[in-house]
Amino acid sequence: MTLQAGFQFSQSNLQDYIDCQRRFQLRHVFHIAWPAVEAMPAIENEYFIHLGASFHYLVRQHQSGIPVESLTASIPYLQKSGGDELAHWWENYLTFMTSYQDLGPIVQPGSSQGIKRLAELSLSAPISDFRMVAKYDLLAFLPSGKIIIIDWKTNRTRPKRRWLLDRIQTHIYPYLLVQAGSELNNGHPINPEQVEMCYWFANFPTEIEQIYYSVDQYQSDMAFLLDLVEKINQKTDNEFPLTHNDLNCRFCVYRSLCDRGILAGQLDQNDILGHDDNASIDLNFDQITEIDF
Repeated sequence: MTLQAGFQFSQSNLQDYIDCQRRFQLRHVFHIAWPAVEAMPAIENEYFIHLGASFHYLVRQHQSGIPVESLTASIPYLQKSGGDELAHWWENYLTFMTSYQDLGPIVQPGSSQGIKRLAELSLSAPISDFRMVAKYDLLAFLPSGKIIIIDWKTNRTRPKRRWLLDRIQTHIYPYLLVQAGSELNNGHPINPEQVEMCYWFANFPTEIEQIYYSVDQYQSDMAFLLDLVEKINQKTDNEFPLTHNDLNCRFCVYRSLCDRGILAGQLDQNDILGHDDNASIDLNFDQITEIDF
């Protein structure tokens, strides 16, 4: 198989490959759009995807300097229902910045303390014959030299640490920051031990997951990602098997195409499996400031 010229690897398409190689092929190589829902009830699933995107929009606007009052006033229009989930997440976010002593001030716009904050920024770097890209919710460069990656999550259940450590995002984001982030660091190379990744959960604002990077992990990620990309590129079209985990098929739009059933899984089961509510948000990298390495 030959991937199209200009193909870019990301945490989204590589996670698809890890979850199911056939899904990666259908979605990212063949670009097949299949008329099926991811989870039931479909309207509720779409609603939560919309809420996740709206929350990221609010935070992005806040980090860019839009006043809190204006953003709070926009919530009823963004929510598009009589619920209060988005308002609840927003209040948790605002409270977090003032009450969580270690990380809150780092996130809060205006509390400079010598901190440089960059929101909604993407990085890319070459890998094998391709490029790898990542979009960061927020990067915070501290005077101490520490660099914190902050990723906002709107999961309805709190994922376990082990699940987060296994996600490809946890490996790609710190790796790419070290590999391609020197331009953001006043031209200085970034040592892996400067990097920390923090997952912040809108529904669990005090249960932050902090993951510290290291030289050993960086080297391990480099070898793993390079091997993964090269294996994908060397495959022929008939070498993308279906996943052995049928549970993944319940939340895949291609389930009927692959003869893995026609009924979508229930949202409450999706929570039990720990699936990421933000994973379905489509991100257009062409519309995001990108720094190439």
